[in-house]
Amino acid sequence: MEIGMKIVFDIDGTLTDFEAFIIENRNYIEEKYAISLTNFDGYDIDEMFDLQNKYNAYGRDIKDDFWNKYYLSYLMSGFRKGVKETFDKLTNEGYETIIVTSRNKTCDKNIVGKIVRYSTIWKLRKERIRYNEIIFCQSDEAKLKCIEKMRPDIIVDDKVELLNAVSEGIERICIASGYNREGLKEGIFRITGYEEDQVYNIIEGIRKKKKMHNNVTVAYPDLRKSERIY
Repeated sequence: MEIGMKIVFDIDGTLTDFEAFIIENRNYIEEKYAISLTNFDGYDIDEMFDLQNKYNAYGRDIKDDFWNKYYLSYLMSGFRKGVKETFDKLTNEGYETIIVTSRNKTCDKNIVGKIVRYSTIWKLRKERIRYNEIIFCQSDEAKLKCIEKMRPDIIVDDKVELLNAVSEGIERICIASGYNREGLKEGIFRITGYEEDQVYNIIEGIRKKKKMHNNVTVAYPDLRKSERIY
């Protein structure tokens, strides 16, 4: 089969519904700290509760408190509907799927870093996600450098800044959330999720377009799993 295209997926906000999880569990902060969620289009606790502007350094303590309490629940919450089916189809058809994440603490060189990396991989196994490789990045900046060096055919992410910064020639798919309603460059696909083959159909459309332009046959990728820290 003439596929072999390389696709990079993010995790938080892309495979998971990061925004929905925070909204569903906002009562913890609202009741404990008497703070209301004011920005439903913000990214993470600090923006959604405006912690940086109102509470300065204390805002970091509130954010850490929330994630210390809910991290395990977040891991257990499952991926978006249709993720497993999408990865199954892509793997069966010869696509190379690589997960690149800048999830907090995954690059820490201590026991915490090991636990977070292990739990991330465990979550993928629990959800039976078939992928080729996972790469952990220290920051979004390191993640962008990794993607540019890798030169995948397609990336699937949720962050406007990263999607806009990726070089031309790499197709981009944005998984919709409140925080990415605006600001995307022209030509970036923005869709609600994986159900009804939304992501898969766009990837297939891109493949067919590339095939028409290149008419190149590429071998199947190596399906053995590996992991890296970038």
